[in-house]
Amino acid sequence: MTAAPQHTTKRKGWCPGALRPMQTGDGLLVRVKFSASRVACATARELATLSTRYGNGILDLSQRANLQFRGVTDETLPDLIDALRDLNLLDDDVGSESVRNILVSPLAGIDPQAANVENIVVALERVLKTETRLHGLPGKFCFAIDAGGNQPLGATSSDITITMLGDSNKCRITLCGAGDVALDVDTASATAAVVLIADVFLAHRSTAPDLRRMRDLVARDGADVVFVQSGFASIRRNIETTPTLSPDRIGRLQPSNTKHIAAIGLPFGRITSEQLAKLAVAAEHAECAELRLTPWRSMFVPCRTSGDVDTVLAAATTSGLVTDASDPRLAIDACPGRPACSSGEAHTLVDAATLAEHLDFSRVQLEPGLIHVSGCTKGCARRQATQITLVGNDGLYDLIIDGTTETPPCRSGISTFDLVSTVQDALRTTARKTIQGAANSG
Repeated sequence: MTAAPQHTTKRKGWCPGALRPMQTGDGLLVRVKFSASRVACATARELATLSTRYGNGILDLSQRANLQFRGVTDETLPDLIDALRDLNLLDDDVGSESVRNILVSPLAGIDPQAANVENIVVALERVLKTETRLHGLPGKFCFAIDAGGNQPLGATSSDITITMLGDSNKCRITLCGAGDVALDVDTASATAAVVLIADVFLAHRSTAPDLRRMRDLVARDGADVVFVQSGFASIRRNIETTPTLSPDRIGRLQPSNTKHIAAIGLPFGRITSEQLAKLAVAAEHAECAELRLTPWRSMFVPCRTSGDVDTVLAAATTSGLVTDASDPRLAIDACPGRPACSSGEAHTLVDAATLAEHLDFSRVQLEPGLIHVSGCTKGCARRQATQITLVGNDGLYDLIIDGTTETPPCRSGISTFDLVSTVQDALRTTARKTIQGAANSG
């Protein structure tokens, strides 16, 4: 049996892993990172069993498409680590694990309209493992590889993003906080370019530890300066960025006549071990090879036929997972809250489920970013602004309109008894403002 890895009490700005789990309100949080966010169905079944055996049977899917075991204890952790190692799901060391944060388009390699990014993924994973100086990057530092196609990554909070261009031999590199400044390189040079940029960030951070993410350096010096210091002269400026439309990401997806995808949402990013096992078994019965985890708190199951999609979606529906794009749970972001999180000041998941069940959404557009229910001001479930944000405050809620958890509230001390009516009124208000604004612009 392996000795238990070191774990540290939670602090803001720190990301756990499997080799360095984090203490939370319901035990240790053990985060597993999959290569290209893909997991074989048989492995998913094993993970469901491990969650029950060594945790509390609850798993969370993070915004970086990582799966998190909850409720692990000091006593069960060593056996869980051994089991994850047997499944080849562990990095060699904490340093490699902490920096292997790579988001990849979930349909890369399946969607014929998406570029093949496998070589870039493999090369980037290798360099993050072998170039130990890169282990000095902050644990939240993230890389994104956007293959385009039917389900592009679009806007993410990744520090460095590689976006494939129409020409499969070219890609564009952008930095968080400056989408209008870019570097175009050959795909064969993409990994080397990313490493040079990361080295510049590390050099600045060695003298300015307050630079926690790339956006901090970009805000201070500018993206063009970072590119020049990385050794690149041919920088593209004033890039016109087209907002990425939110495509349908739940239910039946068909990126081509021969490609069939069952897209399944996890309510508030959470799945039980029983649900995961049933989904994996249904996928295996339909002869599906793998599950693809997405940064949208959903799982894509590549299927052979339209009938196989029906089979997988039916199993997911009966398990209580989200298979309908009009499900109101998709419009609500919520963190674990009490009692799972030691920082939580409200039972966010219970309250989010109540809002999804009882609110009237008929006059608003159901889309991500409508409502954010946060257990505290850290806002772990969503960094971006939402129309309505609720922040837990000693068992009550503060209400924020068109802001983040750090925006001053317009109302405080809302009890759970008044929560539905208060949010309903806020939805009506924001809907009227939206209609009025559209009328004025017209």
